[in-house]
Amino acid sequence: MRSFTGEFVVDSRGEQLQVEIVAYGPGSPCCATTNSPVKDRIGETKKEIPNLVLSMCGNAKAAAEKREGHEVVPLAGVRRSYRPGLCA
Repeated sequence: MRSFTGEFVVDSRGEQLQVEIVAYGPGSPCCATTNSPVKDRIGETKKEIPNLVLSMCGNAKAAAEKREGHEVVPLAGVRRSYRPGLCA
């Protein structure tokens, strides 16, 4: 990764990259509507980098729901990920 142009992350050849951040385990509350300590910062970052993809590990989401006894609702724009290797 070479630079950030304000809208896209680009590599050294100037090609656009898509960056995905997957929150799992202790990081998954950051993506939840009820208790995110960084909700405002996530919103600001999404505005600055529109092609940034934020995901919440589906396994971590399911574990939190079981532990807390209610549905964990992701922040707007955060998707649920079940990709093997991205979520433990």
